[in-house]
Amino acid sequence: MATWFLGDIIPGVPDDYTIIDPPRERATTTILDLPIELLYKITKYCKFADIVALSTLCRYSYTVYFDQVYSLVPICVRASKLPWADALKEDASVDEILPHLRGGYFTNITRLLRRPEHRRALQTLLICDVPSETANMCSIFNEDHRRAILSTLVREIISGAPNLQHLVLPKNAPNLTGVIWPNSLKSLKVYTTGQNTRRAFRTLNGLERFSVVAGVDIASVRSIPLRFGQSIQVFSCTWRAHVLWRREIDAYITILGNFAQYLADAMPSLKRLEIGIVEDFLPDLQHDQERMIKAKHQCYLNLVEKLTKIQEFTLLTFTNDFLYESNTPIQHWEFVRRLGTASGTLDCIQLRDPGFRHFNTVLKELNIVWKRAHAPSLLSPVATACTTTAESMWTPDPTRSYYWGIWFREFGTAEEVQQMMKCLWSDKQDVPYLHLLKLCEPSSTAL
Repeated sequence: MATWFLGDIIPGVPDDYTIIDPPRERATTTILDLPIELLYKITKYCKFADIVALSTLCRYSYTVYFDQVYSLVPICVRASKLPWADALKEDASVDEILPHLRGGYFTNITRLLRRPEHRRALQTLLICDVPSETANMCSIFNEDHRRAILSTLVREIISGAPNLQHLVLPKNAPNLTGVIWPNSLKSLKVYTTGQNTRRAFRTLNGLERFSVVAGVDIASVRSIPLRFGQSIQVFSCTWRAHVLWRREIDAYITILGNFAQYLADAMPSLKRLEIGIVEDFLPDLQHDQERMIKAKHQCYLNLVEKLTKIQEFTLLTFTNDFLYESNTPIQHWEFVRRLGTASGTLDCIQLRDPGFRHFNTVLKELNIVWKRAHAPSLLSPVATACTTTAESMWTPDPTRSYYWGIWFREFGTAEEVQQMMKCLWSDKQDVPYLHLLKLCEPSSTAL
């Protein structure tokens, strides 16, 4: 940069007037000349596809970005793409399989197996599920054999990924028996707990998050190894119970009692629990539904009471856990208060049903959040007296107008209700306006 002081030559021009040299005609400065710290920060504003594109610019960009490219890798397990596997033995080694992995379909698998640095960069592995193939594409007699070949490859990838933190397994999960689990694995999501999967879990330690997508038979709760769940802090699963005859109801209620005890013993470190129980019963047992629902509620109460570290409880099958005539805000409130009384560490309760559908779009996906009041000094005298008792005050999400009656019942006028909403739900930015609350105030309705 050249600087001339032109004030002495041209009147009126300031002394700090600068003239910038014209750009060089053959400039060689590129984005890769930036410090590596800035190159990493650039990726925070990029999509994953953009990061992949950056890694393909040159060898240097590849060395900079390959850690992020291979931090998340999806693998599509499709047996129809393995016709060459029929010529291999079922117990073939990885070295025998690798020469057959050709084509773009096996790019992710090949790169992970051929380059150890790629497996060291792996943090999230998604094994995608694919619908079953037609008979002309995949012979039913060879599918098990081909799945065994795929299982060998997946076991090798997991065993050689020392920094793997998250693993997602599909419905038709590969056989992971004999896999060497990395100590870094903290999160596991499976479609169901099949026999091969349960056998592989016996050697898994240090897991913090465990999620099961499909419904699991409640009678098979003992299939969860006790050692496997000792460190789990977040668990999500929907359980199914088959009650086809009236004589099976007593046995089902006994199973519910044993279920709560075993799950609490298997996962004593739980801080967040997402659970639901759905019964499959005949129409003739409709009048016994109330008895089964009461047993389920008692199971939930026993469960949160035995989990001494529980902080958040989510009921996934909300619409199936209340009778139609008792499915009211007051009944929901009573149930939440009973859960809060059973556990002194519980701070948040969610009543959720992802499969709930209604003609009203407001209730398209039902999720009601309840929180325990933690600021008795800021409450009204009546509310302060309530929160100091064994039954702490629980309030619903203020954006749910269907539950405003509980707010009015506890705090009185619309002004007091809005003040308490802002106080107890300070993280909510959309607290209802005062004129809307006044429209729903009981006294205004009475007038």
